[in-house]
Amino acid sequence: MDCENSDSCLFYCDEIPDDKGLGHLQKVKYCEGNKTLCARYIVAYSIGNENVPTDMIPNMIARAKKIIEEHYLNKNEIIAVSSNMMDIIFPSQTGIESTYE
Repeated sequence: MDCENSDSCLFYCDEIPDDKGLGHLQKVKYCEGNKTLCARYIVAYSIGNENVPTDMIPNMIARAKKIIEEHYLNKNEIIAVSSNMMDIIFPSQTGIESTYE
C-alpha cells in the first residue's frame, strides 16, 4: 500500500538527512509498506500535513503522539491518545467538560 503522500514527503524525496543509512529500509517499511505506521503519515492524517515537522522521520511515533496531543490540548478538544495511536479520546466521549483554559 504505497503512501499517497510520497510525491510531496520530505523524507521520501530524500530532503531529510539520512546519516545512519537506514532511509531505504524505512521507505520500504513505511512508504511502500504500511503507511499507517509512519509518524509523518499519522500526523498528516490526524491534524493536517502542515503540522508535520520538516525533520520528522517515519519511526518517530512518540513525537507524533506528542504533536497530536498538543494540537488537540491547545484547542481543548482531547483527553488522551492511546499508545498505538489508533484511539483518540475526546471530552465529548467521556461526558467530562474540558477544564483547559
